[in-house]
Amino acid sequence: MEGNGEWILRAEGNKVYIDYHWQVNGEKPLFKYLSFMLKPIFSANHHWAMRKGEESLKLELLRRRGVENIPEPPKATL
Repeated sequence: MEGNGEWILRAEGNKVYIDYHWQVNGEKPLFKYLSFMLKPIFSANHHWAMRKGEESLKLELLRRRGVENIPEPPKATL
């Protein structure tokens, strides 16, 4: 897969708004010929990863605010 992403962060008062623009292309023959089958899998994986990222970000923000007894996020595994 090839592509790029751009994060845009905007502070307004005590809030920060984040926009993430991501453009990715699968140029390998496997992606091109099987994309109709792979798109639902990649989409499900993307939604799962975004949910997990949001959960971890919320925990980190609570930790930085000094809230006690916040569980550690799971360690990343490859």
